[in-house]
Amino acid sequence: MRQFDTINILDMLGAIGEAGMQQCLSDFSCPINPEIEQFVLNNAIEFARKKLSVTYSVVNEHGKIAAVFTLAHKAVEIGNANLSNSKRKKLSRYAILDSESNNYTVSAFLIAQFGKIILWRRERESMEMN
Repeated sequence: MRQFDTINILDMLGAIGEAGMQQCLSDFSCPINPEIEQFVLNNAIEFARKKLSVTYSVVNEHGKIAAVFTLAHKAVEIGNANLSNSKRKKLSRYAILDSESNNYTVSAFLIAQFGKIILWRRERESMEMN
């Protein structure tokens, strides 16, 4: 069974520095979804530093990135008008009521990016054939 570790890129930045992190990410290739590839190569580090999102690398037993995923916060609005008092009470623990719009705003996690490295899959298939 293959072993994988999930590593926050901010932790990797602290351990290997920006140049090392850029080198690790430079191997990431996802031609099925070029937007994800562009995000990983050009924006993931900056977005993590600014706390806009955080990207995690899924690393195989050889230390190669097999996949990445990015989590971000998203504000979700829930209308107050049709909620029961018990639902309002429960919701108020996690959300803020905006008196102007009469909507609750709650923060939710959003899987902002998800990509599997294609190059790694090809290398694995090649190793399994040998």
